[in-house]
Amino acid sequence: MENISAPKVRKKEMKYYEAEEAQKCIQELYAREPIHWRLYFLAAMIGGLRRGEAIALEWDKDVDFEEGGFHVTRNIPKTVNDEAHIKEIKTIGSTRFVAMPDWYMDELKEYQMIWKREKFRLGDAWEGGDKQYVFHGGTGKPFYYTTPTYRWSKFAKKIDLKYIRLHDLRHTMVTLLIEEGAHFSTI
Repeated sequence: MENISAPKVRKKEMKYYEAEEAQKCIQELYAREPIHWRLYFLAAMIGGLRRGEAIALEWDKDVDFEEGGFHVTRNIPKTVNDEAHIKEIKTIGSTRFVAMPDWYMDELKEYQMIWKREKFRLGDAWEGGDKQYVFHGGTGKPFYYTTPTYRWSKFAKKIDLKYIRLHDLRHTMVTLLIEEGAHFSTI
């Protein structure tokens, strides 16, 4: 291996939506997506949550209606043998509280009522066990780890906006905050 040079790693360009694009994206989410997908994508766009962080959110552990946001402490980066592979967040600095706007938390509370009715209706068909994943595949188990990416790609192709990856959606809020002159420690 001494005489072999390492392959060059090409980093993907970070993309994001400008203010007008973000506004149009949100309008399209409300027009086209069911509440759980809309809230999932808004958590990425507004809260900066990574795909696996949003998948791992649980009502009783992570959603804080009093403080108005999420406690981000876990990640589901993959699925192994049809089971979610739950991990701690990458770094200590990644464990955080993410404040969300009041309107988002109000809609999340509405969704929680829908979620509870669905769980009750499923009865013995509930597969979530004692877990209460906010975003699940319909029977209580968390989304398969690639499902949000697939769903975002499908949605993004329908709307008349430039395509950005689901992971890059989280950079939109940082860009908007910088444009508004927010202090970097706040961001």
